[in-house]
Amino acid sequence: VLFDLRTELFRHLQTLSLRFFDGNPTGRLVTRVTNDIEALNEMFSAVLLNLVKDVLLIVGTLAILFGMNARLALTALIVIPGIVLVSVGFRSRVRRAYRAVRSHLAALNAGLAEDLSGVKVIQAFRRETARRELFRRVNDDYFRANVRQLVIFGIFRPLVEILATTGVALVLVYGGRGVLGGALTLGALVAFLSYVRGMFQPVADMSEKYNIMQSAMAAAERIYNIIDTE
Repeated sequence: VLFDLRTELFRHLQTLSLRFFDGNPTGRLVTRVTNDIEALNEMFSAVLLNLVKDVLLIVGTLAILFGMNARLALTALIVIPGIVLVSVGFRSRVRRAYRAVRSHLAALNAGLAEDLSGVKVIQAFRRETARRELFRRVNDDYFRANVRQLVIFGIFRPLVEILATTGVALVLVYGGRGVLGGALTLGALVAFLSYVRGMFQPVADMSEKYNIMQSAMAAAERIYNIIDTE
């Protein structure tokens, strides 16, 4: 898939007008063919393959939980709407952060390609200091964009973990009352808690993969913006 996409992107670049290349520096286009394609590679290798495993694991565990005790299973699932709301709320913020990261990385590569290819002109006109300052500013923008993205994800992942742990705690409280009341054995509660933890682990893993997916979606937008250019 990535081989075909990279080949198609390069083929399409060769068909575009000179006006397009006047407005898009070489370094920015190189970023599309290399870094952005690589972001998609990470999604295919780290997300899609494991996503099937995680979904099957969650569905299978839910079937076991409902087979053991439907009420306790529903208690564990109370936190799922909260996880969904957190994911939806952070989706647009994460996507904007990754768009900014991709944009600043393209600007960084564009400036670097121009400076290295035009180094003779820069030295002839003694513009080294000015170009270093410009590169420092662009690099600083890229650094800050990465920090913003990390801060957003640094809030999102712990929230998911807290909600998942809350689900386990609810099962422990509700199931503990059942054990004290004689409606549930201690062994059944321990087994149930193990399955609940097993169910929430892939949920937490999927929140990690959600971050990779948002990065890939931002990269895909930039790739297809070029492919869709007449």
